[in-house]
Amino acid sequence: MTENYYEEEIFQNLNQPNDDFTNKEFEQCSFENCDFSVSDFSYTSFSQCSFTNCNLSMAKLNDTSLKGVEFKNCKLSGLNFSDCNDFIFEVSFSECILDFTIFTKVSMKKTNITGCHIHEANFIETNLEMAVFDNCDFLNTTFERANLGRCDFATSYNYIINPNNNFIKRARFSIDGLPGLLASYDIVVD
Repeated sequence: MTENYYEEEIFQNLNQPNDDFTNKEFEQCSFENCDFSVSDFSYTSFSQCSFTNCNLSMAKLNDTSLKGVEFKNCKLSGLNFSDCNDFIFEVSFSECILDFTIFTKVSMKKTNITGCHIHEANFIETNLEMAVFDNCDFLNTTFERANLGRCDFATSYNYIINPNNNFIKRARFSIDGLPGLLASYDIVVD
């Protein structure tokens, strides 16, 4: 990719780990079956783009813009979304691996996250108001001082959320999720 601007293009089967994709702009582009692991997307803008069956694990996202970006069946382990440009940060995730990701101080209001594996991730001071987590596995994920108001965790599992350390007003949880809400009180629920 030698150009700096791409519009309505489809990129398939690119195998370019460790590559430099800095200072590029992608609008309404699709990326399918691509390996961008450990690549550098710093100062790059993605607007209304989709990634399907891609590996972006450990990619650099310094001041990267993600506006209306969909990730489907992607491996996104170790990404630091806190490094992204926070102006109009808008993403959705479906059937993705988001292990060891960082979302510290990211605004993700109304974000849809479906069927994702989110182990040992970090949501510190994250605004997740009205986000929907449908059938997500949150094993060992940290929620601290996060805005979880009106979030939907009803079908998700393995989360531990301290109600005293997060804003959870009007959030939805299933009865099976109660142990994750009570874990900080060191009580046993049978």
